[in-house]
Amino acid sequence: MHVAIYYCLHQRTEFALSAAIQLVLRCCIRSGYFCSMLCGLPNSLPVSTIVSGGEDDNCFRDILSFMPHPCHNCTIFLKSAGRMSASFVLTTSPKKQLSRLSVLAHFSSDDRMATSFQSHNASAMLALASVLSLENGGHVESSISETAIPLIPWITTIYDNLKIPSPDKNEVNTNQIGVLSCWHGLKDGCVGLVETRLKWGGPLAVQQVCASGIPQLLMDLLANALQNSFPEVTDGMNKHIGLSPVGVIWTVSAICHCLSGGALTFCQILVVIEHVKIIADLISDVHLKNLKCWVGPGGGKDGVRGLINAVIDLLAFPFVALQNVPGLPSATASVNSGFLLNMGLPGGKISLEDRGH
Repeated sequence: MHVAIYYCLHQRTEFALSAAIQLVLRCCIRSGYFCSMLCGLPNSLPVSTIVSGGEDDNCFRDILSFMPHPCHNCTIFLKSAGRMSASFVLTTSPKKQLSRLSVLAHFSSDDRMATSFQSHNASAMLALASVLSLENGGHVESSISETAIPLIPWITTIYDNLKIPSPDKNEVNTNQIGVLSCWHGLKDGCVGLVETRLKWGGPLAVQQVCASGIPQLLMDLLANALQNSFPEVTDGMNKHIGLSPVGVIWTVSAICHCLSGGALTFCQILVVIEHVKIIADLISDVHLKNLKCWVGPGGGKDGVRGLINAVIDLLAFPFVALQNVPGLPSATASVNSGFLLNMGLPGGKISLEDRGH
């Protein structure tokens, strides 16, 4: 399989390349081992072992070099397998890390995205956000965050991309979406980069995001996601409308980070009845049932668990903030780590078994 994909990639023709990428995407969806193989990781490698993946002699490097066809599904499944370090796909070489992230950042910042959807830019954003998400909550310390922060598009660029209305499913040109898998939405990568900047950029990044009006755009995206959620849950086709399940979780997490940006932002998000209803509807029985049936990334039991925990972190923010007194963790740290929510307090994180899903 590895050899066959290698020769398809090196045919250098659009037809062969597209076919190979589609095959790789579907294999990554089905098998975490396949993802490890693409990155050159030993099958018996413990998740805590530091290793340089994505070297020059494996398929992931080839796929990354044939932009705009990034294999972002690979990084998502490495994360689900517990391999929480971007070095598994970027190598441990700072020079190669910068080079590969720069390629993704270049395609993520195309000015044409400010006026219309360009699928290769959306795909590059998704690849960049997915790779960087491997560092969020990871067990291996690295300098990738310092390398990546300057490469993430400016807040104004992200705002312009987010405010572009999601096209109607009948308006999407299927000839132009081949570089974005059918399991992802057009805005997934953009919100993923917002979340990453908020996590790594500190209070200044939170202030910039809140001042730009991005929190309201994120709420609008969630509302749209609920209206168009999983029209065909069995085959993974989301018509490339807005957010996929992965994008929804990134969006909820980003909104949660914005709550620490001041009283005005807090009131705009959690003191508006319509917004609270949108957030609550994300964990309604109907939505969770659809999510459990979703065959792509962010679906199934793990997807349900991830969404429930993300919503709990968001809704619990004001209660955790009230406990931000000397001797207790800070509000932001408490929400993000779930520390207080796992101490048996009312409203603690819900397991799948507790919900019956």
